[in-house]
Amino acid sequence: MLYERTRAGWRGLIACALLAAVAAHAAHKVQNTPVAWVNGQAIQRTTLVELLNLRNGPGDTTGRPLPPVTLEDRQRALQDIIQMELLAQKARDQGLTATPEAASELAYQRDLVLSQRLLRLLTQETVADEAAVRERHAAIPTEHEVSVRHIVLADEAAARDVIARLDAGASFADLARKRSIDKESRRQGGLLPTMKATSFVPPFAAAAVAQAPGRHGAEPVHTDFGWHVLRVESRREIPPPPFEEARGWLAPQMVNERVDEQVTAWRRAADVKVLQPLGDGPLADTSGTVATVDGRPIPRVLLEQLVKARNGIENPYDPVDPNRPAPPLAGREGTLEELVMTRVLAHQARERQLDENPSVRAEAELQEKTIAGRMYVRWLISQTRIDPDELKALYRSDVPVHDFKVSQIVVAEEAQAAELIARLDQGARFPALARAFSLDEGTKKQGGSMGWLLNNQMPTAVSAVVRPLKPGRHAGKPVRTDAGWVIVRLDAVRPTARRPGLEEATAWLYPKLMNDKVQVRLQQLRASADIQLVQ
Repeated sequence: MLYERTRAGWRGLIACALLAAVAAHAAHKVQNTPVAWVNGQAIQRTTLVELLNLRNGPGDTTGRPLPPVTLEDRQRALQDIIQMELLAQKARDQGLTATPEAASELAYQRDLVLSQRLLRLLTQETVADEAAVRERHAAIPTEHEVSVRHIVLADEAAARDVIARLDAGASFADLARKRSIDKESRRQGGLLPTMKATSFVPPFAAAAVAQAPGRHGAEPVHTDFGWHVLRVESRREIPPPPFEEARGWLAPQMVNERVDEQVTAWRRAADVKVLQPLGDGPLADTSGTVATVDGRPIPRVLLEQLVKARNGIENPYDPVDPNRPAPPLAGREGTLEELVMTRVLAHQARERQLDENPSVRAEAELQEKTIAGRMYVRWLISQTRIDPDELKALYRSDVPVHDFKVSQIVVAEEAQAAELIARLDQGARFPALARAFSLDEGTKKQGGSMGWLLNNQMPTAVSAVVRPLKPGRHAGKPVRTDAGWVIVRLDAVRPTARRPGLEEATAWLYPKLMNDKVQVRLQQLRASADIQLVQ
């Protein structure tokens, strides 16, 4: 509607990343010793520590300590790295990382890690001294909160006609309901939500602050939405926040601005040459160099890979349709600018020898394993076939003929779940127990009722327990889920309103079946691997 829209370019993305990473990773000297061996390949302790650091987060702007890393966190991280290493090994065995496409993607990931680390380092090094922060605070203008009505017209002549009618004594609210083209406010007689004037687009905001309350404007206001006739109902001043309150966001904001200035200067100094056309059309040939940054090439294939990913194209789990025309690819120019910025920042990071930092190397290694593993999974999908009879069988089992009305009680421990089931067996009321004991706040107040659900809206384990039940009966055993131990009751069953056909359902059945098959292959790979944990 009228509210100001911000366009986030690369500067906005960098700003968000900087503000989220003001407190960067603490530097730890970690002895580089193996913590595990995978088919003879060592997993180093630095890699494990780096993954834990990445998962634990960079901290926040308040200086509060991060939560401690638990033994469970370490075990989970180690198992994940082992899986990454296994998939990366298989990718190398299949020659998947030796292609030009793979080489460009892996190089991009290394540059991305370097550029992100450089931004963190710049944020650490940049300081906003108190005098500058106080000066910025003193310059904060007084804001205004306004309650305003408006009538939006398509042209100036119509707006002036409305002003003339208001001058003659017509009701503003009545004219808004009859004449305004803004459907959202028309029903309320043109009344908009009370908010800060700066929330509106600039011409409207200026008029809302300048105009006397209780009167309509003598002149219409033009914006991209049309011609507005305004009536300010009320207005109050909002003074700037106290310095101690504002310091918490002003200082990071000023650091962000100074870092952004430095990044902008590096970008302007870079010699960037675009060598191939961009546009939105599909490309048959993705070879060659699309651009250079200070003489260093950006491969066309890398740009196309990123653009396709951001357009949601070529999801490996989707059904293959050779007759589907290639869709247009939006966003090449923006994606190329991001690649350019990544190259510029990575170059500056190498100038500072950040690529020699053990922590940076460990993070880059993790990213490379992840990318290589993704290549192997894509290859595995390409080698996996889905038989039509398998799809039909999954359709019969997973696409519901009935809707199920289900209630649940979620508890933390299996023993407590068993005790509650025993009480239900003895005649206790399910809703009463749900209100008293369930941990799920979303259903607790409703006596555990989850409402009507399709079969595929329930977790697989829950669905398997619910379907055999008769209405009004609870399951004899609890179900383990991510939320805890769940006791379920089937309240009622009804025929589903519309069962999709096989062709429609294939859109989600095919990825599910493919994923199930790939997971079996990955489990077999894990079972056959030589994995040794170092104590």
